[in-house]
Amino acid sequence: MSALKYKDRIRIEKPGAAVDPDYGTQLPASWLPVAEVWAEIVDVMPSKSEAVTNGIRLAANSARIRIRYRADVTSAMRIVRLTGTPGTLQIVAGPAVITGRTELEFMVEEFSS
Repeated sequence: MSALKYKDRIRIEKPGAAVDPDYGTQLPASWLPVAEVWAEIVDVMPSKSEAVTNGIRLAANSARIRIRYRADVTSAMRIVRLTGTPGTLQIVAGPAVITGRTELEFMVEEFSS
């Protein structure tokens, strides 16, 4: 495993219940940062697909991400790409442990309308 293959910087975020400072109520749609790590992001071929949902055309771009092993990453989290084309990616499969607990691999999709 070479560190040179990790060329993309990502932030892993988990769903959280932040508190509104003005009213003291919980904000359900907030995301809390877990870590910023280096990753290898590779588009999956074919990399784009389209679907129509409620009259809105959505394009999904699938990719495979590998990072160094972390025990705290789950499929309920999301990825924010910090280098290259910025975007928010939803984890759709994985994480799978690769190469004897040295790497994690998961599939992600980025949606746009």
